[in-house]
Amino acid sequence: YSNHARGYKNAHAVAGILEERLVRLPGITLWLSKKFINEPYNFRFNVMPLDNAVENIVGNLSVEPPTRQEPDHFTVSLTGRDYELVAATLNAIADAFINRNISLRKRRTRERLKILETQLQSAEIQLRESESALRRFLSENPSVSLEGRIAAMVDNIAGTQTERESIAQDLREIRRLSAGFRNAADETVHQVIGEMLAFLEGKQVSLAQILQAELSALLTSRAEMERNYMEGHPLIKENSRRIKAVGARAHATLQELRTDLRKKYQRKDQKLNSLSSNLQDLPAQTLRLAELQRDQQINSEIYASLQNRYSEAKVADAVNMADVFIIDRAVEPTPPPLTLRFARVAAIVLAAGLGAGMLPVVVLENLNKTALTEFEVSRITNLPVVESIPVIKPTKHVGTSRRSHVKT
Repeated sequence: YSNHARGYKNAHAVAGILEERLVRLPGITLWLSKKFINEPYNFRFNVMPLDNAVENIVGNLSVEPPTRQEPDHFTVSLTGRDYELVAATLNAIADAFINRNISLRKRRTRERLKILETQLQSAEIQLRESESALRRFLSENPSVSLEGRIAAMVDNIAGTQTERESIAQDLREIRRLSAGFRNAADETVHQVIGEMLAFLEGKQVSLAQILQAELSALLTSRAEMERNYMEGHPLIKENSRRIKAVGARAHATLQELRTDLRKKYQRKDQKLNSLSSNLQDLPAQTLRLAELQRDQQINSEIYASLQNRYSEAKVADAVNMADVFIIDRAVEPTPPPLTLRFARVAAIVLAAGLGAGMLPVVVLENLNKTALTEFEVSRITNLPVVESIPVIKPTKHVGTSRRSHVKT
């Protein structure tokens, strides 16, 4: 192995007993023939520098962006003469894309796990405190109990307060996403837009799927533009503007959802105040028991909800499942049969022979402007031939030659 740029000359890259026809080295794959296995001999080959190899792949790579008929589907193609290498390269690119998607998803999931873990610890502390307070009160006041109507009212209050807390969590998430979108840099704004659209899809907002398809198409076009144009090109600027426009629409939809959630929160709050006011007429001990039992039920439901979300996040973090998947992997195409290749070569040779034989005749015919017959005179001058006077000159030979003087 020799590399003049790094000072290597006749260095050993690998040594050993050859056991397989396929030899893999860093950046090199050799498929050895049976003839070489039986009778090894010396050979030389050149290794393309990494930058040139990447540029060659990018130059022959094409991406067909999603369409309206298939908004979640795009095709990647690579041209080349080495069928096996082309298929392996495409599959490697697809696998790297999937792994990149998995890593990004895991990072978001782990950030969510940290937040849920903190919330779960806080909810567990509140649940234990409320359970301890309820047990202590019941032990000190064993004769106090809640009737069926009052118990149903407490359950209703607990359910309403749990729903209100869920709405409050959604409002806090919307506030976080809105702040992230306003403060996002140009390089990361598409990630924040993706989070907003994922949140909207989780809330069954129909516009989110349309915006997600537009964002995917723009990001695919952006990746192809960055391979062909420098940063600051008008097409790249236009693409960035359209991505921000999608983000602005997603942000506006998020604010509309925020308005609706605030109205729901107010209705839940009014209902909670109305239900709580009905408990004010109870005796002091009964009212205290109702409040403690309400707090215990609310904290229990909040803790159970957070625990379920935490378990789902743990499962999502453990499973290596990407948001995208490969429909059809690249397959090495079957080379044409020898008969077809021979037929193509024969057709090319035949066409070349006919061309070589007819080309001089056509060239001489176009260069020679002498009119030898009445038809040629008519064709050249675009005038009709009225009559022609034959001229016969005797020759020294037995035959005679005939020429015509043409009068037009």
